[in-house]
Amino acid sequence: MSSWTFHGAVFPFSYTSGAALLFRDDDDDDAPSSGGGGGLRHLAFVCNSNTADTIFVAESDDGLNWTIPQDPSRRVLMKGRPGCWDAHGVAAGPQPERLSATGDYLLIYNIDTGWPYKPNPLGRCAIGWAILDGKDPTQVVARSTQPLLTATQSWETCNNGEHENGTCQVPMVVFASGLRPIPGTENEFLVFYGGADTVVAVSRIKVNINTSDQGEDRASSISVGPGNVFANATTLA
Repeated sequence: MSSWTFHGAVFPFSYTSGAALLFRDDDDDDAPSSGGGGGLRHLAFVCNSNTADTIFVAESDDGLNWTIPQDPSRRVLMKGRPGCWDAHGVAAGPQPERLSATGDYLLIYNIDTGWPYKPNPLGRCAIGWAILDGKDPTQVVARSTQPLLTATQSWETCNNGEHENGTCQVPMVVFASGLRPIPGTENEFLVFYGGADTVVAVSRIKVNINTSDQGEDRASSISVGPGNVFANATTLA
């Protein structure tokens, strides 16, 4: 690539610090097009600031031009929940991935407890999950009551002096930025995340859905886990 064109701001917000993009396939019958079905085909879940306060929604028909949803009920995906583990606020993670059992979407998100870091059981940053409705992904079906992943490994906590000797940037951080389905499995995924703002690591998770118990309270039939780290992926290509 020898030449680039500057297009300016992508999203219709005054300040953003990251986004998770959901491009829905042209042959996806559940994906609405402009003018019907409650919104536009493609969605972006956008952080409003570095303080990880709110994840907003933007929508687009072509992936180039993004607008705020006309329906006010679809403009905010999620906020921090008072009294819950993610009370400090939420930040976008990787792109959502579709679940084979229900057609809903798995969203992995992050929290940031703030800078300067003050010691607490969650660390500086932790990872959670939410399930988004397959027909209207601006609606949250279920959400984690506990963090999926917190800093526990040495390359996440920096408890061995790595911060002092310059090999670790920010202690007590796990922050998800990648999500991929595992081929040959049903609703199992790899979560790629940054550890201590220094290394890249990977965790394998499984979404468990009791499809026979999905009445009006769909949230009670969904669980995600375990968040087991099985590799420090610093050296992965």
